[in-house]
Amino acid sequence: VMLISPVLLWIVHRLDAFIENQLVVRTHDYRAQLREIAANLFNLDDEAEIFTKTVSSLQAILQLRRVGVFYRSEFEPRFHLRQQLGFNLKNADQPNTVEPVIDLLRQHFERKTGAISIEELMLGSPGWNGRTTGIFERDDLAVPIRAGGALLGFLVMGLRNNRDIYSAVDIAVMEGVAFQLGLAIRARQLERQANQAEKLIALGTLAAGLAHEIRNPLVSIRTFSELIGEQ
Repeated sequence: VMLISPVLLWIVHRLDAFIENQLVVRTHDYRAQLREIAANLFNLDDEAEIFTKTVSSLQAILQLRRVGVFYRSEFEPRFHLRQQLGFNLKNADQPNTVEPVIDLLRQHFERKTGAISIEELMLGSPGWNGRTTGIFERDDLAVPIRAGGALLGFLVMGLRNNRDIYSAVDIAVMEGVAFQLGLAIRARQLERQANQAEKLIALGTLAAGLAHEIRNPLVSIRTFSELIGEQ
């Protein structure tokens, strides 16, 4: 037994080191993938494509059970689920269970910048203990999407398939992805506003040209009318 024990300890030590090394490599790998995905969001054409890419990439890389993007455009007063994978939407048409949670998330993110779980959000809201959360689950993690200080929306991510909890580093990476997502959305908004301004300028130029073209014949008609009247 005395001869076997050091061998067993060595094997256990080597096995622990191997497992730890594999976990570190895998963790570093998925974080690098997320950073690459976030950087590539700026190359996408519009918000719909950005949302689809974000949701599908997060689900594939993190092996999430569910993930969704809630967003409101510059013309909308409320947040809506724009893209999702894995959400149970049977209660999505019941505003009395969905909208209150969205409002709580909005209020929280208008005061604080960090991510929060739905469970933590419920515990911090008097009167919510035991109440239904609609399409949300208490294990969901919500991460704000911001740009220029404005709250554009939030990512909602469920548990991973292996039920691993999110570490502080994981959450920091998610917040970085959400920040890049917000910048990409804001860039598309500014492009749309610029295009709209160009269209308005072009329309104004066209209107001025039409007014000039219409005014010239009218001047001629008035001149001839005055001449005829004098004769």
